[in-house]
Amino acid sequence: MSSWQRVTAIACASTLLGACGGGSGSTGLIGDHVNVTVTSEAAPSSRVLRVDAGWTGLAHNLQIFEGAGFTAELSNCDGVTDTACDLHGATAGIPFGAPSPITAGGVAVCVPIVFDSDLTGALDLTTGELTESARLRIGVFVGPVQDEPCPACLPASGHPQLGEAGTCHGGPNAGRPCTVGGLAGPEYGSKRGTSNDCPPEPTARLAEFVVDATATTNGVTFGTSAESPDCQAAGFTGLKCLCDTCNDAAGTPCRSNADCPVSGGNPGVCGGKRCSRGTNDGAPCSAPSECPAGACSVPGAATAPNACDDGLCTPTGDGGTCLAGPDEMYCRVQKFRPCITDADCGADDTCGNLVPRSCLPDPIALTGTPDPPQNDVAHPTLVGTFCMGAAGSSAVNSAAGFPGPTSFVWPAELTFSE
Repeated sequence: MSSWQRVTAIACASTLLGACGGGSGSTGLIGDHVNVTVTSEAAPSSRVLRVDAGWTGLAHNLQIFEGAGFTAELSNCDGVTDTACDLHGATAGIPFGAPSPITAGGVAVCVPIVFDSDLTGALDLTTGELTESARLRIGVFVGPVQDEPCPACLPASGHPQLGEAGTCHGGPNAGRPCTVGGLAGPEYGSKRGTSNDCPPEPTARLAEFVVDATATTNGVTFGTSAESPDCQAAGFTGLKCLCDTCNDAAGTPCRSNADCPVSGGNPGVCGGKRCSRGTNDGAPCSAPSECPAGACSVPGAATAPNACDDGLCTPTGDGGTCLAGPDEMYCRVQKFRPCITDADCGADDTCGNLVPRSCLPDPIALTGTPDPPQNDVAHPTLVGTFCMGAAGSSAVNSAAGFPGPTSFVWPAELTFSE
């Protein structure tokens, strides 16, 4: 995504002057709104929202969410004597933008995201510090082709822009009118526009993750500890991994046993086995005999710290790299497509340079950047991490490395207006 992540805070234009009032008998900014969106403005490469999902490195450097947004309210501050504002958004059940197309490791998926809770947080108008948290419901649908993982909203111009009218291409609403609500990276060409008017096929659903995500301008450290789950992949046994799933029926993502609900009447186990299929489907287990007509296993790909040839991930400041390999090449335009020669890429595309695989170090250490508003505008950078569970597809789990950690770096633009 070559764009700003814009946060439009529609509060009182005089917030910074302290002239905002509250409701009857109250103080603070009651009812002032914050609209958070991602725009299509051109921006330098350092100002893009980047997501690193899973431990294999194949689903890293994802540039998504352009056009996404939500509305929240500022309260309990006056902008002068008290500039520490509470943030609340009635976001439960609202999509976070249009579905995002993702192609990684030769696997194409369409990812719609819906808020599963209201959003809460805090914004300090003096320091610019911002933190926001919400529970997200992340759907994963298999995509029909690599260059169109989600049904596209195609405008007549062939060059989709946010808010432009078009027609759904593919999916259950194929041929119906739509409005472009999201833009994928330019590598998807004329099909980069997506819309909630053009959902993926319901039968293509692979999984749904429910995660608690926090974005903050503060520092984030996400590493293993003695309570972390043991890695499960061959060659990494005896090591700790950042994430796994609980032995409950839902396969709750976890970092330790403390994240797991009671399962089968006993405390939950992070990285524990449960029955899949059969008469005891979803029940915790320790042996196949406990799962008639099913299997006793941990869902997803066997966990590992990374997919580096030597098992060592070298931190790079906002991620990591496998200095010892594996090394890979991708097409310069369709960056999701691996290549060896130019012939592996489409017309007007060429094979890029050999680069080492991306990875996530232990610990993942990210630092956000607060930015106090000036002239009703601020440009903070938010960061965050969370665990993803296993998808219902072995191809997706193997390609991305699920269950596994996810991190993001989110440059944002806040604008304040009445």
